[in-house]
Amino acid sequence: MKLAVITGTSRGLGLALTAELLGREYFILGLGRVPPVEFSSSDKYLHCAFDLESVEEFLPALGEKLEEVALLQGPVTELLFIHNASIVRPLGLLSQIDPDEMRESMDVNLIGPFRLYQSILGFIVAHELPARLILISSSAAANAIPGMNLYAATKAALEMLVRGIHSEAPYLGATSEKNIVSIGFRPGRMDTPMQTEMRATSPTDFPVVGRYIETHREGKLRDPAEVAKKLVEHLVVGSVESGRIYSFDEL
Repeated sequence: MKLAVITGTSRGLGLALTAELLGREYFILGLGRVPPVEFSSSDKYLHCAFDLESVEEFLPALGEKLEEVALLQGPVTELLFIHNASIVRPLGLLSQIDPDEMRESMDVNLIGPFRLYQSILGFIVAHELPARLILISSSAAANAIPGMNLYAATKAALEMLVRGIHSEAPYLGATSEKNIVSIGFRPGRMDTPMQTEMRATSPTDFPVVGRYIETHREGKLRDPAEVAKKLVEHLVVGSVESGRIYSFDEL
């Protein structure tokens, strides 16, 4: 049984990825605060309540769910982990950001996926599984954007986590170097709730908000379903280079 663990399955890209992978005979373990109603009747989707702001409280439940899936759905033959969930808030100039809000952004966008990797790695090694880890990044990781630079910093750090996981694979066991593949993906601007949140932010906090309003007005935002289809075709089914950061436009 092919198992996919996906964060943020209730909306946006996470919802689209779940639909795409269910169509390719994956069993989905979805992580997030709210289960997606679209898959409530599916026997191939199991939801695990998870809050990345309080990741330590939820990790034991994740371990139990992984073992439950392996027991009840049949032997797991491969594991796919897609970390999609993130927050763009707080939007604001770095000099003005509240320290508590800064920590929240770091918890969700960096510490959360780091701890998830550690937890899921234990399952991968224990069951000797081939695994592909895909961390969803952003073009902001390589660009300074006034008002969005904290988010950009967390995504830049996430991309280094991708490279770090790849560099350490040879030290995780005899077969881990070949079995554990880690990549990042920059999907580009999509028509998601995050974009809506960004467009609703005042120019005081987000000086370049006009660019995002114009992009939406001109219909240039991608459909998450289009992005999910291309991601799965090229980065899940296709061959990839571990440690590399891919972008939508190069697929």
